[in-house]
Amino acid sequence: MKIKRKRRFLWWIIPLALLGAAAGALFWFRAHPVQTQAATVDLTALTTTKVVTGSVSTGISATGTVRTNQNATLSWSASGKVAQVTVKKGDQVTANQILAQIDPTSSTALVTAQVNLATAQQTLADLQDVTVAQANASIALINAQTAVDDAQTTLDNLKVIPTQAQIDAANATYLADQQTVEKLQTAFDLVASLDAADLRRAQALSALDAAKQTRDTAASNLDYLKNYTPDATSVAQAEANLALAKAQLVVAQADYDAVKSGPDANKVAAAKANISQIQASLDQQYIRAPFDGTITTINVNVGDQVTSGTSAFRIDDTSALYIDLQVSEVDINSIKLDQSVDLTFDAIADQAYTAKINDIGSVGTVSGGVANFTVTAQLTNADSSVRPGMTATANIITQQVSDALLVPNHAITTLGRDKVVYTLSGSVVAPVVVTVGLASDTQTQVTSATLKTGDVVVTNPTTLTTASTTSSSSGRLPRPWMRRP
Repeated sequence: MKIKRKRRFLWWIIPLALLGAAAGALFWFRAHPVQTQAATVDLTALTTTKVVTGSVSTGISATGTVRTNQNATLSWSASGKVAQVTVKKGDQVTANQILAQIDPTSSTALVTAQVNLATAQQTLADLQDVTVAQANASIALINAQTAVDDAQTTLDNLKVIPTQAQIDAANATYLADQQTVEKLQTAFDLVASLDAADLRRAQALSALDAAKQTRDTAASNLDYLKNYTPDATSVAQAEANLALAKAQLVVAQADYDAVKSGPDANKVAAAKANISQIQASLDQQYIRAPFDGTITTINVNVGDQVTSGTSAFRIDDTSALYIDLQVSEVDINSIKLDQSVDLTFDAIADQAYTAKINDIGSVGTVSGGVANFTVTAQLTNADSSVRPGMTATANIITQQVSDALLVPNHAITTLGRDKVVYTLSGSVVAPVVVTVGLASDTQTQVTSATLKTGDVVVTNPTTLTTASTTSSSSGRLPRPWMRRP
């Protein structure tokens, strides 16, 4: 009886175990749709690496050429003989520093400008010397007023018609002078026979001659008054002289008014402008640095005979280096300011550089039916190996994840609908289903919790997958492989 009860117990246990196994298999099939069959493989042929935590990024590839922040080719603006060159190739210079000079005596234009500068400076000094200017203007005003008065008097005299009273007065003067002459003539006649050296005779003769001159003047004046008629030509000339004198008086008055309160601001400004223009001509004897930078080319030596337009220097501002990249219209909208850029140079082996986007072109250039846009990036870790003109390959980082769990791209394989990574623990290789995120050219982010930092993964999983066969009926991942003893 006891034996029968024991058999009855075993009879119920077996179906229950089979039912549980079936349920577990069903659950496994649904969670792991990959359907493969395990196979034997030589695990010693596997290569491995560890799962790491780090940054992963994706980007856009482009090429471009390195350039400096600013550059200029400096040429002579004057002709002559080079007197000095103050720099050498590679020198650091500052803005407005003199780099070279022409001998000013070797240039006619420079000599003339020097003379003109001295004259212009004296003109300005005279304008600014208020005391001298005021004194000169005052004298000129007085002289102009005197000239007007004299011209007016002359004109007035020409236009005056003598009155009868004036004529009668002149006639009375003449008659009186004539009587005086007659009396003195009688007195002289009394001593005329005396010796010529006799004092009485000499005095009488002198008095008679003086009286005759007075009488003749009165006669001339009387005749002028009796016969005076204004001369039209003389009047016209006198009027013209008066008009000219008045115009000159207006100018003299304006000049005086302009300086009586200080120098004429407009004239001073004009004089200063003239000096600046002449000085600019003189400054053409120099070549100066237009900005802070480095002398990268020198084409001039002391003693050279140069002409206007002759190239002398090239200067580059190497304080910052930039690279102009050509980005396709397909990718341009993924570019943002301050995005990071990874750079490599064919001319610089085993060295990586970084940059940041600081300018994005607004207008593209069409070539072959495709529009390309210029994107400029500033190098952030440039060294002496990087030189302007070098060509660089750039990877513009458009997405980046930090503290990501990373495995090599070739460690991931696809089984059915799943992404699988094979891990190695001791001597056991096992497939692990993973969920992936961002991927670069070399690494892929694992976003699932099925892996952790430090796990060892197989980097040549094809060795395993080629040793497995796909089975649509088994519905199982490959079972773990054991390292052969």
